[in-house]
Amino acid sequence: MNKVLIYLGTSNENKQIIEDIFNQIGVKISFIGDNDLDNTLKELLETSREEYKIGKRNPFMYIDGNDKNEMKKFRKHSKK
Repeated sequence: MNKVLIYLGTSNENKQIIEDIFNQIGVKISFIGDNDLDNTLKELLETSREEYKIGKRNPFMYIDGNDKNEMKKFRKHSKK
C-alpha cells in the first residue's frame, strides 16, 4: 500500500481505531472530506490531507497499491 484515502462520511467515531490500525502496520493514511470528493484520485493521492470535516455521504476507503504482506497485516490488526 502506498497510501490509503478514507472518507468517514457522517461519523468520525471510528477515526482513532482506523488511525491506530494503519499506524501499527506503517501505512500512511489521508482522511478526506466533502470538498475533496470532486478531485481526481491522482490529485488526492498526491496531496497530503491533515484536516477534514464530517461529511454528508456514506464512508469509503481507497487503497493505493497491492502489497499482499501489508494486506495480511491489515487483516490481522483489523480483527482486534
